[in-house]
Amino acid sequence: MSIKSDLRTLLKAQTAITGTLADVAGIYVLNAPQDAKLPHIVLTTTSTDYMAALDGTPTLKFEDLDIDCKAQSQAKAEDTLDAVAEFMDDFTGAAGNSTIRASVIQGQGDDYVPDGEGKDTGTYFETLELTLQYE
Repeated sequence: MSIKSDLRTLLKAQTAITGTLADVAGIYVLNAPQDAKLPHIVLTTTSTDYMAALDGTPTLKFEDLDIDCKAQSQAKAEDTLDAVAEFMDDFTGAAGNSTIRASVIQGQGDDYVPDGEGKDTGTYFETLELTLQYE
């Protein structure tokens, strides 16, 4: 199982996060289904690094992730991002089959994608940039 799947499992267990989503299943890895209800979360990896240790300890992995919180309003996207950021800031512990040794928020950004040319409706994105150190 990938760290993204393990992180998905962890986030789905947090009612403060799932309470901001359209439904509890609204956390996806890499891509949300076309019919996914908003707000929802999409987890993507931007890079992975491996750190081998000479003392025989397991290889530590460093994963840079984007956690995209998508909604029909900026306020709802921000609510979801705030809930994720509050939980993940300095998180350590079990996540599915992985053990997270460190969780560091690197930054955040936002975006808006209109539903089509000339449309007044669209999707708001609030993105949390997160680095996980795990094994």
